[in-house]
Amino acid sequence: MINRELKDRAGKANTLNNLGIMYNRLDRYDKSIEYHELALPINRELKNRRSEGITLFNLGNAWMMVDKQGKAISCFEQSLAIARELMDIRRQGEALMMLGTTHLGLDRYDKALDYFEQALRLERENKDRRDEGDTLMRIGASTVAIEIAARREYG
Repeated sequence: MINRELKDRAGKANTLNNLGIMYNRLDRYDKSIEYHELALPINRELKNRRSEGITLFNLGNAWMMVDKQGKAISCFEQSLAIARELMDIRRQGEALMMLGTTHLGLDRYDKALDYFEQALRLERENKDRRDEGDTLMRIGASTVAIEIAARREYG
């Protein structure tokens, strides 16, 4: 590999992360996790917080796809903390959306709604209409899920 020959650690981490993304798109989540987990310590070693946050986000997506929601949530929470540290509004919104989506899948409706509402506030502040629409749809799905769960519980 060119990056290995040049001893370009940042380039190597970026390549590993991109391979992880590619494997995720091919539904090869085991390989995706492997490559993201190889990229993560390099980004930490280089103190590249932006790339670390992106890698954690991508790793969270892969963990979610193999039903390891606890690991996914941990990755998304770390990604969110880094995005907040860097004041990266877009990445904050993405992490909040994935935290909401993960909690929704675990039937933690109140927690999901809280994350979606946080994301919605950021999207409105940022005038991000596309993501705002997606978040509103997820808030609606969460609300319906809460109503269905309440009907089941109380008849």
